[in-house]
Amino acid sequence: MFPSEALSSSTYTITGSSIDAGTYYTSESTNPYSSGAEKAFDKSTRTHYHSIDAAYQSSVGNYILSESTSTASGINYLGEWVQIQMPITILLTSFKMAPRQDLPTSRSPRIFYLLGRSSLNSNTL
Repeated sequence: MFPSEALSSSTYTITGSSIDAGTYYTSESTNPYSSGAEKAFDKSTRTHYHSIDAAYQSSVGNYILSESTSTASGINYLGEWVQIQMPITILLTSFKMAPRQDLPTSRSPRIFYLLGRSSLNSNTL
């Protein structure tokens, strides 16, 4: 599973001769609680990325703020996001997402999108 090490900061370097050696960068749409995107990649169920509380209507889950991501074809996805920039290109065949352990799972996403691109210089998602 990539990265092979738990990320502990928004800029994290894996050293040595492993296949995934290099520097990883994480970022997020909002970070109101010092709970940055690296928490989504730290391999722990005790920590978590936390977006702004008022971003979603609690009764139905609709997004009410303005953060978004757009694809090159013009599709706009509203919502909070986390991002990881990896030093290597991989073929993603699966991923795992776990809910917060200290709150009900009703705070987990009902609908989410996994987007990727092969280069930060590319506008194609």
